[in-house]
Amino acid sequence: MNVAISVILLISYLAFVIYIMKGGNLLMGFIMMSCVWIPVGVLGGQIDWATFNGNIMQTAPSNIGGNVVLIFIGSWLGQVLLKTGIASTIIRKTVELGGDKPLLVAILLSVLTTLIFCSAYGAGAVIGIGVIVLPILLSLGVPKAVATASYLMSVGAGMYTNAVIFGEKQAVLLLNETNPEYTYQVYKQVGMVATGVQLVIIVLMLVTMLGKKKKNVHAWAAPAGDAEAASKDAPFYALLAPFLPVILIIFFKWNSLPAFLAAIFYALFTCGYAKSFNNLGDTINRTLYDGIMDAAPLIGFLFFQGIFTAAANCDAVFFKETLGAIIPTSTLLLTIVFAIGTPLGLFRGPLSVFGVGPVTFAVINSLGVFEIPFLFAVFQFTGIATTISSCVTQSWNIWAINYTKVSTKDFMLTAFPWCWVANIINLAILFVRIG
Repeated sequence: MNVAISVILLISYLAFVIYIMKGGNLLMGFIMMSCVWIPVGVLGGQIDWATFNGNIMQTAPSNIGGNVVLIFIGSWLGQVLLKTGIASTIIRKTVELGGDKPLLVAILLSVLTTLIFCSAYGAGAVIGIGVIVLPILLSLGVPKAVATASYLMSVGAGMYTNAVIFGEKQAVLLLNETNPEYTYQVYKQVGMVATGVQLVIIVLMLVTMLGKKKKNVHAWAAPAGDAEAASKDAPFYALLAPFLPVILIIFFKWNSLPAFLAAIFYALFTCGYAKSFNNLGDTINRTLYDGIMDAAPLIGFLFFQGIFTAAANCDAVFFKETLGAIIPTSTLLLTIVFAIGTPLGLFRGPLSVFGVGPVTFAVINSLGVFEIPFLFAVFQFTGIATTISSCVTQSWNIWAINYTKVSTKDFMLTAFPWCWVANIINLAILFVRIG
């Protein structure tokens, strides 16, 4: 019976992967998978009414509540950095520091973008900063594929350390319920290293592809996509704002929400938006509204993904008989599988926690072989290296590709090989440190 059920689940799983790889809607995919996996779990005796009514339909989606607030506040910070002109000012100063040297400017902008997205979050922030960074790179003669890849890989590099991304995936995998002791303070020890590794790989990519370029153009003469943002000049002491959450969380042990709120209000006060209560209130309302709108599609996705993940956790027991002998049971072998199989994270495939990966995670975790800190990081690293940094299924990646008018093929052929190398190195370091 269990073997037959596992075969049905595997067939639906493969159908889901194919559907997503062909560009299907991920949210609808999880709804359809839930409609299969819940009845099958009932048939196999793993899901009863109490489990369905309580754990799957109520507890699992409700558990994303705290992380929803974190996602909102991360998106809010991104909008505040754009509204106050802090982002454009930092970028302008960075470009001035690099002068008219394309390689140096590209490296500095990559470092800066990475640092910003260690705390900022949301498509709005990625696009808002991208319309400033990308025209600068293009005006310096940086090839479109290289400019696009370096920017998006830099966004991805920051996400390894981003507390919002950690909280999002903690909710998706139900770890805040099943493993509450696994917190961001535990994860950040490996996340910060992964950020550094991918940033180094980006620099190597730029040196390899731009090292021989001689073209000099005045960088800030590049037309920015957002004239309002580019024209603002924030005070020098306000430029601490995008880095403040990381500093407070990592070095002063603040919780995420107060750290982000401190950065938001620090930015608003230092940039003169608190001259009157009305002005401050209007700015808060506008940036908060834009941040919530930016994050709304993700929240809907997390809601249904949480329902499906809860059902998958119940059904994972069926795979023990069919896949138990196939799934690696040593950390070394699992590391090798993920390192070699990194391409399976593309198109939100089975190794990407931003796609079909939560199902794979549930199946592997159900074996009870691997510690959560290792297993989570393996999936997190692979998902960021693929879905976030080098795949065309990520919304802001699609925007950047359209903005620079580079082909999807050229973008992926430029970005993914380097992301693959970064993931291999990150997985190797992870195995040495905690594997």
